[in-house]
Amino acid sequence: MITLTKEDFEKLLAADRAAGTPGPWHFDGPVWNRSIWTDGENRLCFMAHSNGLNDDRDIANARRITRLPDIEAAYITLAAENATLRAERDAWTKIDVARDVDFATLRASEAAALADAAAPPADLAVKIGGEE
Repeated sequence: MITLTKEDFEKLLAADRAAGTPGPWHFDGPVWNRSIWTDGENRLCFMAHSNGLNDDRDIANARRITRLPDIEAAYITLAAENATLRAERDAWTKIDVARDVDFATLRASEAAALADAAAPPADLAVKIGGEE
């Protein structure tokens, strides 16, 4: 099995889509002689079959192959949307960090102001019992 990075996979996908046969694809023919077509005149491939041992699997494989161009297009769309959402999340994370820092600064300023308000000014004369 080959393991590809996301970037390498996307490069390979783009190269294959550029060089390969575009979709949509469809299939027809009996289970034992099924063909994948790109249009009415261009056959993409013949399907291997199980000689009647598992017709349902043979038909499912043909369906899966014909969906490949649509799946690739959906992957590309979703990968782009995911990148956009990640960028937006990262931007909001920076705003949240800045906001938290601002709140911390505000709380410290507020605490200092409250402490100052609680202590009477040094030049304040307080009357107790009528005396200054």
